[in-house]
Amino acid sequence: MKRKALLFTTVFTSVVLMVLRVIQQLIMIDPETGFWFGGYDAAGNTLTGLMLAAVLLMILLSRTTASGREVRLPERSRALAVFAALLGLVMFIDGLSALFDGGFMSVIYTFSAVCGAAALCWWALSLLGICRFKPQAMLACSLFGVVSLAADIVDFVGQVTICQSLFDILSSCALTLFLVSAAKYAYCYSGDKTVGRSLMCWSSLAAVMCGLPLMTRILTTVLGGTYSHAFTFNEATKLFAAMCAFAVVAVMKTATIKKPD
Repeated sequence: MKRKALLFTTVFTSVVLMVLRVIQQLIMIDPETGFWFGGYDAAGNTLTGLMLAAVLLMILLSRTTASGREVRLPERSRALAVFAALLGLVMFIDGLSALFDGGFMSVIYTFSAVCGAAALCWWALSLLGICRFKPQAMLACSLFGVVSLAADIVDFVGQVTICQSLFDILSSCALTLFLVSAAKYAYCYSGDKTVGRSLMCWSSLAAVMCGLPLMTRILTTVLGGTYSHAFTFNEATKLFAAMCAFAVVAVMKTATIKKPD
């Protein structure tokens, strides 16, 4: 597994995509409607091509593991514990803020966010050696990812800001894949190389995609542009998920698979 190359690819792709998204937001997208002014073919195809190339490269790098070796998370990690706890805190706030929207979907979103936040904080404590973590709790995180994706799809139907809504859905897909792979790793891990490599792959993808919505908003505002999409706490949740996913990639290591006696 070429972890350093994967980390570099993750950081480089994040920066390039963010720059392109800010340029699109400033000069190619109508801030009132969210539709393109023009130049979609060049800008859209470039962005799509870079994302596809980055995904393929991340899959290739994460799958490159020597025979008899596996990819695993350390049992103790202060850095990962901090990012997991921060993600849990932001996810909890995100869930509570959804209650103000009203409706049955908001209740489901809040329930999944609170459960996911509790699981992440529990995992953070176990990474610090304070308590023992139950792997089944990570299923609550994967539930939040699925509900978040469903909420973005519902929001996409009712929005005219098509360009940003599409990226919200893509980032939610990356978030869901990251949380589901984390749950699978925690619940099913038994020395199988494919489980750790899947977590590595989808974590790197989430690190790239999940930070785009909020960081694009911040940079566009700082540079004097107007953002066409209303702010939601889900953007903050995705940003911290990107940080947590990057921490996962950074701390994962390879080890020799122990064969049963």
